[in-house]
Amino acid sequence: MYSTLLANMVIAAGGETGGRRIATAAGIPGTLPSKQMITSEQYHRLWELAEYEYDVPDLAWHVANSHRPGLLGMQDYLFRTGSTIRSGLAACVRHSRVLTTNHAALQETYAGTEPGQTTGYRLVDGGGHGTDLAAEFWIGLAVKRLREATGEPIVPMHVTLRKRPPRRHRYLFDILGDCRIDFDAPAITFTIKAEDLDRPLVTADPMLAAILDKAAAAVPPAPERAVATNWPDRVQEILSHTLGTGDSSLEAVARRLAVGPRTLQRRLAASGTSWRCELDRARRLRWAENADRSGDVRARQLGYSDARALRRATRRWTGAGT
Repeated sequence: MYSTLLANMVIAAGGETGGRRIATAAGIPGTLPSKQMITSEQYHRLWELAEYEYDVPDLAWHVANSHRPGLLGMQDYLFRTGSTIRSGLAACVRHSRVLTTNHAALQETYAGTEPGQTTGYRLVDGGGHGTDLAAEFWIGLAVKRLREATGEPIVPMHVTLRKRPPRRHRYLFDILGDCRIDFDAPAITFTIKAEDLDRPLVTADPMLAAILDKAAAAVPPAPERAVATNWPDRVQEILSHTLGTGDSSLEAVARRLAVGPRTLQRRLAASGTSWRCELDRARRLRWAENADRSGDVRARQLGYSDARALRRATRRWTGAGT
């Protein structure tokens, strides 16, 4: 699960209209209070939809660069009040569940040609392109916060990503600096040089750091899993708005969900249903809600060509005519 503070950064990148559209498509309704959590599936889906919807190159890095101190609440201040990079990172790893329960945190010191400390996360749940985008965002966010809190152009020594090597990744070096980047790794990590670990933070506040550490430890655990919005529910959400008033075809619904028609059919099949069944279900619900309308009006509202087609469907649903 992930804090809506993270989701809000993705949503904000699309402006009010675009952001709300992808939030709805990801099954995240209404406003997103800061203490709410969403499922890992919803969060990673949000990233997929954002890349499809927004006309933004290198989206994950763009969103990471939009970070301002305080946007991520307590996690930001846990890091910023540390005396050094080392202590700030340790506090964030110790209380990572403030932002997500989907990361198995790791923090280790190793000796190599250039001794340093690796901080990273192994995902408990997730896969696919949305996960890759979220991972890139996390690395970009970590480096952005390091630079904000030190006032120095910190460059990580080593970064690992779970994604496959993209055709073009020069932009990663433009953002991160001259560091080693490995793909197809088992975990998402960044390694800081030993000489950088003890850099003082210009935002250090030891007294506040101690208070925040106790406050973060007292935060109750998030529920094991929020109610996920599955693929049939996503289809129903869109059909509830488009049936009879817009394009309710398989192609149109798939386009709004940012997948291809065949992909949508496969995901519905994996949920034990089909496009035809979901369209029929949506029509039945709308039919029951408009029992007082004439046959032709009800037919149009359900996306049928005429009242005769509606009568055939009604006999199938109820075993009787209208």
